[in-house]
Amino acid sequence: MILLFSLIIMDTPDDGGGSITIKIEPLPPGVQEVRIYREGEFVHSLVPPSTEYQDQGLENGKEYHYRVEYVFEDTVVVEEGSAVPVAQWFNKKRVNVLILMLIFSAFILTMIRLARTQELFIRKIPALDAIDEAVGRATEMGKPILYVPGIGDITMPETLASLAILGRVAKKTAEYGADILVPNWDAVVMTAAQEVVKQSYTEAGRPDLYKERNIMYL
Repeated sequence: MILLFSLIIMDTPDDGGGSITIKIEPLPPGVQEVRIYREGEFVHSLVPPSTEYQDQGLENGKEYHYRVEYVFEDTVVVEEGSAVPVAQWFNKKRVNVLILMLIFSAFILTMIRLARTQELFIRKIPALDAIDEAVGRATEMGKPILYVPGIGDITMPETLASLAILGRVAKKTAEYGADILVPNWDAVVMTAAQEVVKQSYTEAGRPDLYKERNIMYL
């Protein structure tokens, strides 16, 4: 950085390189225009109250010489200086992102440590317990389970969620040795439901109990 009177020529802080900042602080009173030249070539003109210019697209590690002309009403004052653009390793303007990343990383590492050293409490979802209870009750009564995946098509989020729940219900049904009936109004959903139920019966070790006709199209 070179400081000449009111002129500051320096590498632009907190950047990826390739830039030099020229500041005039404070701007000389009575100046009408500030002309900036790089290596003898005119690059920019500052008009009060502008006091700063960033020269972009420069080569990192190379020294650039600047000539600054202060144009007054009856005279021109010249100052010169040079600077070298370099890339900074860290942008101090984004220190908040670093802090958040450190906090998040510490939280993840703490939870991993707790999971390894002690048993974590996992709250049960009452609806899942109710599903197990309903499947067990139907099995005791000797009746099949009726599962309706809804009236949406396969692209709707609620239909996809319903098929995911169907997988759990079908697996529990296979474990109990009961039947499950899945009526569908959409042919694509029916095909997907057949695959879900078949996979669930296979995972439960009871592929022999799977009945494709029970997943029907209405």
